[in-house]
Amino acid sequence: MDWLGTLKEKGDFAKRIAAHTVEALKHPNLTIDQGNRLYKLVVKGSEEFDQFVEELDAADLDEDLYDSLIEAAETIENIWSDLVVAVAEHIRGNDGKLDTTLALDARERKHDELAAYVESMGCELVASDVLVMGTGLRRDNVVAFGRALLASQQSDNDFADIGIQLIREPENEYDEFAIKVYGSWKQMGRSVNRHIGYVPKKLAYKIGMNNEDDNLLGLLSSMHNNEDNGFDIKIHILAKE
Repeated sequence: MDWLGTLKEKGDFAKRIAAHTVEALKHPNLTIDQGNRLYKLVVKGSEEFDQFVEELDAADLDEDLYDSLIEAAETIENIWSDLVVAVAEHIRGNDGKLDTTLALDARERKHDELAAYVESMGCELVASDVLVMGTGLRRDNVVAFGRALLASQQSDNDFADIGIQLIREPENEYDEFAIKVYGSWKQMGRSVNRHIGYVPKKLAYKIGMNNEDDNLLGLLSSMHNNEDNGFDIKIHILAKE
């Protein structure tokens, strides 16, 4: 991914929304309903940018490049944060009721549901929605996994035969904390396991230091096409003593 170019595009988008929002809030006839729709828009923009920053943080980048990108990202985050506050205060300042049901953080709700499910399994949620790295180098395996995922979806099997396995790789000559990600599924009655990528390096190091003796479990979060004609796979990582 062109991180710098993508960040610039997101910054330009945030500035356009900011300009639109400022003009809208100046309008004397702005209704409460219109204000709530505007609030929903800026909260969604803020959440989507937060997700981008999470992906940026998980990427294996040169330290100097990473620092410069994060510094720029913080400026954009501030724009979104200021917009959310400004719209909320405008609605409340006009004796309007802020319709927070329009802007409930779907990712937060999903995280709470996931945490409850993980707890019921007797596990610890180490990280959620982790972007698997290196999928482009294992395209055949990833495509095969995607086909199995689609077949499971079409068969109304609720992905019962789809799994994620996490295997530590201490013998890895480049990273002793490396964690391989395998996609697993059933095919003609037999189990298939394919290497589809790695846990991001920084997260793998953190897990290696904090969960050294734990068994690692994986759950599939999502799989989508990306801009590079490949696939983005996100997983949840669990630990069990």
